[in-house]
Amino acid sequence: MRLTLILVVLSFFFSSLVAQDHQWFYEIHEEYREASLEDRFFTHSDVEPLIVNLKDHPDFEVNLEGESVQGRSIYLVKWGSGPKKVYLWTQMHGNEPTATMAVADIFNFLASDENEEIKEELAEKVTLLFLPMVNPDGAEVYKRRNALDVDLNRDAQRLQSPESVILKDVRDRYNPDFGFNLHDQSLYYGAGFSGKPVAIAFLAPAYNQEREVNKQRLNAMKLIAQLNEIVQEYAPGKVAKFSDAFEPRAFGDNMQRWGTSTILIESGGYRDDPEKQYLRKLHFTILMSSFFSIADGDFKNYSREAYESIPANRISIFDLVIRNAEVELPEGTFVLDLGYRDHIVFGDGHVGSPEIGPRLVDVGDLSTFGAYTEYDASGFTLKQGEIWPEVFKSSEELANSIWAERLQEGYTYFRLDGPIPESLQRIMPFVVLGPEEERPEFPMLGKNAALLMEKQGEYRYIVANGRMHNLVLFR
Repeated sequence: MRLTLILVVLSFFFSSLVAQDHQWFYEIHEEYREASLEDRFFTHSDVEPLIVNLKDHPDFEVNLEGESVQGRSIYLVKWGSGPKKVYLWTQMHGNEPTATMAVADIFNFLASDENEEIKEELAEKVTLLFLPMVNPDGAEVYKRRNALDVDLNRDAQRLQSPESVILKDVRDRYNPDFGFNLHDQSLYYGAGFSGKPVAIAFLAPAYNQEREVNKQRLNAMKLIAQLNEIVQEYAPGKVAKFSDAFEPRAFGDNMQRWGTSTILIESGGYRDDPEKQYLRKLHFTILMSSFFSIADGDFKNYSREAYESIPANRISIFDLVIRNAEVELPEGTFVLDLGYRDHIVFGDGHVGSPEIGPRLVDVGDLSTFGAYTEYDASGFTLKQGEIWPEVFKSSEELANSIWAERLQEGYTYFRLDGPIPESLQRIMPFVVLGPEEERPEFPMLGKNAALLMEKQGEYRYIVANGRMHNLVLFR
């Protein structure tokens, strides 16, 4: 009886440790965060040294698998010697870098001198196969496609690009049990109809048009159910399930068909995390937890039903929503919601200087949509601002003018004779126009208007450049 009690207590103790693993990974992430990757806009020259340095570490095997279209090296990093093989590939779309950052952090953890006992146990159970930055040419200019303008995730059948050949060849050589297809998705996906932005989206891809579920896909579903439970602790209500519509050219769908239990992970958006550093931390936590779950088979305790209960990914998020505003037009006053989004454009092709062009993208009943910033404008009248008649000769002259006083008078547009700096347009509480440019008029979809919010005869706020600005701050 006493022995039985001891075994029960020990069983509970060890199962509790397993349940807490993800919390430990979450807490230690900062210790292993690769400091050289501090934002989304890194390139092959930043990542390659981190990989090459692993050649000198006895626990890693680094192989040059080939080159991209433009001749950039693509490496396979191997760690562990266990029977369960796990294959992870990142950044097959060049402008989707979050997982590459997280994998660099994982390399630091695995290469460190700490926690040797748990790493040795893991290495005996799994073999980890990393293919970081599959599309280095796309990463160089922060674009989705490779140098041939081929979407690598639509090249699993024809293998027209050298990067696709490498990705498929590694899979065929090792025949991994699990695969992680690591991406970033739009910031504007919401979790079902919750109005919450999706931080992480998962998918166990279909392997045929009928979306049937075999053993491999079921295992992927079960692991995702476990990972959803983990992420809910750090981003509650902000997990969604990507569409499982079958795409016969996609790598995830074909990996599943070829016999590898494949998990798609998409990093979405998180408030006040433009460089996705918090999502990077979640990615680290998710992947490290996955390795141990696969090693010990913990995922088998989860169900397909738990996976199916994850809400669907749905484009339903704005950067800013202004609700219930009385919009004053020549035709009358109408109560409307206004939704704004930032569109990232790289005017000069340089990855370090993104131009963010906020635009009004929807008007009407937006009650089923959410936003990173919301404001209930009930009781406010939204009206068009005026153009200040003077044309400024330079951005410096405009910045040093008494524009703040003009805002109080209802002037929200200023003309500039010369190039309009992106930084000036983005941060100021007014819209800069060219010397002959007119202000946008209703209907304003797709345009950047500078609107005044008035209450009781006083201008309280300005909506400009996709942001709300409190006029009290400029008095």
